[in-house]
Amino acid sequence: MLLNFSKIAYRNLLNNKSFSAINIIGLALGIACSIVLFLFILDELNFDTFNKKASQIYRLYVHSSINNEESNNAKTAPTAGPTLVQMLPEVLTQTRIGYFGVHDLRYKDKIFRENSIYTADSTYFDVFTLPFIHGDPSIALKNPNSIVLTQTMASKYFGQENPTGKSFLVDGTNSYQITGVMKDFPDKSHFRCDFLLSMSTYPQVNQQNWLQGNYSTYIVLKEGVDPTRVERKMQQVILDRLGPDLEKALGFSMQQFLANGNVFAYRMQPLLSIYLHAKRQYNIDPNTEWGNARIGDSMYVYIFSVVALFILLIAVINFVNLSTARSEKRAKEVGIRKAIGSSRLKLMGQFTTESIVLTGLSVLVALFLIQLMLPGFNQIAGRQLVLPLFTHAYTLPSLFAFTLIVGLLAGSYPAFFLSSFRPVEVLKSGVQKRKSSLRSLLVITQFSISITLILGMIIIRNQLGYLQHKDLGFNKEHLLSINNGAALGDKLKPFKAELLKNPAILSVSNSSLLFANGIPGSAYLLENGRVPIRF
Repeated sequence: MLLNFSKIAYRNLLNNKSFSAINIIGLALGIACSIVLFLFILDELNFDTFNKKASQIYRLYVHSSINNEESNNAKTAPTAGPTLVQMLPEVLTQTRIGYFGVHDLRYKDKIFRENSIYTADSTYFDVFTLPFIHGDPSIALKNPNSIVLTQTMASKYFGQENPTGKSFLVDGTNSYQITGVMKDFPDKSHFRCDFLLSMSTYPQVNQQNWLQGNYSTYIVLKEGVDPTRVERKMQQVILDRLGPDLEKALGFSMQQFLANGNVFAYRMQPLLSIYLHAKRQYNIDPNTEWGNARIGDSMYVYIFSVVALFILLIAVINFVNLSTARSEKRAKEVGIRKAIGSSRLKLMGQFTTESIVLTGLSVLVALFLIQLMLPGFNQIAGRQLVLPLFTHAYTLPSLFAFTLIVGLLAGSYPAFFLSSFRPVEVLKSGVQKRKSSLRSLLVITQFSISITLILGMIIIRNQLGYLQHKDLGFNKEHLLSINNGAALGDKLKPFKAELLKNPAILSVSNSSLLFANGIPGSAYLLENGRVPIRF
């Protein structure tokens, strides 16, 4: 029976080429756009999943409320991680990351100023999964003055050589031995860098007090441990150690601080939520994230999900409306089939099969359109999206299921509508036009969604135009920033004077930070003898 349905569906496609082409192309465009958007959504949801212990890793952050002013800070005291490993049996291990700054790295006659250098504990590679090309990750950051670099940086300085055992000269004074080369950080990592220095090079880090928050701390919980329970236990451990430093610095105890209605607590954020939810769900101050951290926004995932569903819904509604609009042409066919004994169930099966065949062809066309659309979309979105047809086991079954579901949804109403014709009335006087409240609702829905999407597109276009043409108070097209200015030292003035000799240069200035960037930091405020703290 299914084979017979398929043959009839194929003949109907050939006999109605124009209608079939319009229906296939319309549905294919909707499917292609939806799949591209869903690829983007899956890409957003895939951050940090490459880590083997991803579900057990948590980042510590500081939640404080001082004089009813709330703050969430991604930087913690450097002593927090080691203390939790020592005091809480549920914590398997930890690692800290600290920014090392901008420095000159030299190997023989090659010297470059690098700004993506970080310090990390020897346990860094126990926490995060980063494959090594050369060296042993378990000991790479164990000894002082050790440095691990990425594959790209190794090629930059050493070409095809194995650089392990060689040394960098940092700022012309300090020597760091290369103990490993790791693969570049995956594109789906919220944190990336070019160099990692051993934290043991700077033992003074472990003597810093609990009021200093300048390190990112990640902990790994043992399997099966309840993170909520660990977070509760963690508070007393932290407060017991923070209290003496607070009293020494400010002259009052932690109990007094909390009794005044203030809040200070260490909390845990799952690794897999950092990229999408740090901004909204956890309200973490973006100035406390690393400068090269990749932070997304869950709101975009929701918006793109709705847009993708709307586009697909428009395409499906269009398919339904076109199919039902052809009812007059197929009315006699239905009447004859019923007259010779075909049941309504068989007719519905026939029309549903035709719908699934059309949907299947639309999916094939959509796959071709996706390949045409992805390069442009990737350029706009700054991504490297691909459709993993044969590289992921779930892709083809998902497309097959998608074809069946969309085919059934798109074909159910036309099948029900066409199979409801009475053979005597149809053969005698043809199909009578009937008002269909459902069809009217579909048309209204289609136009409403279309208008909503068009208005949204116009608003976004206007906003982008505003951003591009907003008067910033300076001509950004004629402004050049040199990030290495600090390296000039006492030669800054002669350098500026030399630049001004060029008639193409109108003026020269310098600053410690680019004025368009944020300036993260901590502040202490004195108010009427009281010393509230802002973290």
